[in-house]
Amino acid sequence: MGAAAIVVVVALVALAAILGGDFSDTDGRILVMLAALLYTGGAAICGLTLVDRGSGRLLGWTVAGAAPVCLAFVTWAIWSFAFDGGGNETADKLAWSAVLALLAGLVATTGLLLARRPALVGLAAGAGALAALAATVSVAGI
Repeated sequence: MGAAAIVVVVALVALAAILGGDFSDTDGRILVMLAALLYTGGAAICGLTLVDRGSGRLLGWTVAGAAPVCLAFVTWAIWSFAFDGGGNETADKLAWSAVLALLAGLVATTGLLLARRPALVGLAAGAGALAALAATVSVAGI
């Protein structure tokens, strides 16, 4: 329900901007914030669902706990740009690093949630490990 509500709000904001004939920087930031809420909320729900199932409790709690931290970093990056008059390199690096780390967790949790047979659990674990490796290399590059 929450994800659907966010998508509806994004659509309404975009529609209002188009009909109003003006799409300001603030409108863009609001849309990015709503997308960040959808992304981090979905990751938190995946983590909590994994905890609820009883398998992968540590991974589930880690992803569920990392989601609000990621949202905080993304929020800081989005709005510090608006108030500082330019990009904040530290905020940008932390936000992108958090997004990539959370994406690796999202791949791992989603894979485990969808795995129904033991062979698929191994495949999901491998996908999660590769996603973690890719996120680590990317964060090191950032």
